[in-house]
Amino acid sequence: MAVPKPLWKRALWQRGGFEDNYVDESFLEGLRMNMRVTPFKISELFKGSSCVTQQLSLVVMFVMGFFEAVRDDNSTVWLAATCLIVFVFLATVSYYLEEEEKFRYSLTESAVTAGILLFISPVLRTLTSPWSDDTLTACCLLLLFIHLAACNYSVNRRDEPVAINAATFSAVLLSSRLQNQMASYIMITLSVLLFVMSPEPRRDLRRAFPEVSSSMTWLLVGSSSAFLIFVNVYLAVLYVLVVVTITFLIPIWFYFEHQNAKMQINGPWDEAKPTNSVAAAEWATAGLLK
Repeated sequence: MAVPKPLWKRALWQRGGFEDNYVDESFLEGLRMNMRVTPFKISELFKGSSCVTQQLSLVVMFVMGFFEAVRDDNSTVWLAATCLIVFVFLATVSYYLEEEEKFRYSLTESAVTAGILLFISPVLRTLTSPWSDDTLTACCLLLLFIHLAACNYSVNRRDEPVAINAATFSAVLLSSRLQNQMASYIMITLSVLLFVMSPEPRRDLRRAFPEVSSSMTWLLVGSSSAFLIFVNVYLAVLYVLVVVTITFLIPIWFYFEHQNAKMQINGPWDEAKPTNSVAAAEWATAGLLK
């Protein structure tokens, strides 16, 4: 009489006459593909890439302000007006979205920084006098590229010191070429407002009112394009192409390529998850039972 073959169970503590690594045909029946994968939304990808476009537009507008200061000696008035508008905007956002103590600290820091820059601005005129224009241009372009690459575009984290230092140093180099001492001071003040003090309020605005932040991005893109048209039409076209690539083409490519390549496999080999114990409540609180 033939001895019936024992039934395999997925329980290593029971002696069933099988090796520890043995599985039968039913083991793969529980295989599931992409059960917990959160699909990307193309609209969210567009919103996420707009912060890169916003930072690029700020850099372009700052450089355009420098060229205008070089071209027109009487540009000090509208540069000062630009600084005032930026400061009022940042102060308003900080007042409504940040804590009162933090807002007061930001105002104090702004006043101290403005005073220090006012005293050191006369020294800047001789800072890069031995440098050629080509060397200065190459250094500034490299520093601004490092700034854009090192910026932290996350909503919950501050910018890296490398990004802030690179932008500030490039502003100092550019301002040293201005013959007007007041224009030099205003340009450095504008760089501090745009690259040092604005990231935190802009991040708070993007977190609280993403639609307003997106509208501000396209306002900056339109303003930068208008300034570039007056300088060089080809530069304006190149800027628009870069903006379209960063904001739309790269997210679309990422959406289709990454979404199709993403694969998650779940099955009986996954770790056991408690359902009726104190550990189950702890796992649920930590979000591990989803």
